[in-house]
Amino acid sequence: MGTDATIITPVRPSITLNWAVAGRMEAERGHTLAVMAHEAAKTIAEGDPEVSEAVDFARYYADAIDRLVDRPSGARFAPTGVVAVVSGYGLVKVYRSLGVRIISGGQTQNPSVQDILDAANSVESDDVIVLPNNKNVIMAAQKAAELSTDKRLHVLPTKTLGQGLGAALAFMPSMSVNDLLPAMLEGANRVLTFEVTHASRTTTLEGREIVEGEVIGLRDDTLIYNGGTSEDAVVEMLKGSYTTQEIVTIFTNASVTAAQAEGLVSRVNAALPQLSVEVRTGGPDLYEYLVTLE
Repeated sequence: MGTDATIITPVRPSITLNWAVAGRMEAERGHTLAVMAHEAAKTIAEGDPEVSEAVDFARYYADAIDRLVDRPSGARFAPTGVVAVVSGYGLVKVYRSLGVRIISGGQTQNPSVQDILDAANSVESDDVIVLPNNKNVIMAAQKAAELSTDKRLHVLPTKTLGQGLGAALAFMPSMSVNDLLPAMLEGANRVLTFEVTHASRTTTLEGREIVEGEVIGLRDDTLIYNGGTSEDAVVEMLKGSYTTQEIVTIFTNASVTAAQAEGLVSRVNAALPQLSVEVRTGGPDLYEYLVTLE
């Protein structure tokens, strides 16, 4: 039996298995959510995105293995790869479509140094750019770069998922890492990121009196809004931050209804008609809205 047969024979069943697992998880979504509610006290709003992410992962790996097996003989891998810390199945889909390998994690769920090393080592490129996408992950990424012996890791210190998206949009796997790093940094700096959530406690922050449970809005990780509704926060932050940008992308989590999202789009269009607005589901659980302005 030749070398190709030795490699491909055990791989083909794994493609079929991953597709089957994705289909079964999709079909059993209701049962899985019931178990999550009973065993882990998860609400549907909390559990449903996690099931969707698991389905997406299975489909992604099935497709990735299939492409790898069918690679033409003599084909060469790209010199540079990218890994990024991402949460929210909608954001995971976008990052993957840009050729990025995903490290699951984010605010309150920071990956370990080993998680970052494992993800980097799973990329076949010798040079790997790491997008931490959170200020609390940057140090772990830098430590991973110090410890890495199999790959050359290059940390681009993105602090938000929006900055990471801007960097990923500039990624071209055929370019050398020395050309990519400044291009991706420029891409990251072109994007403003807005996050809308609720205050976890009563406090004073950035000179504002914050009451537990009220709506707060952050721009690039800095508190700039509190009070009102979540939709008010998005509109007011965009109005106060707009200069010459062209595109707004709104990621919603499972708590936001289609009617709420449609209403928000109408308000943004009325306030800033010069902007092109797109809405995607599957934002991080922590934020009702995660918005990028570029």
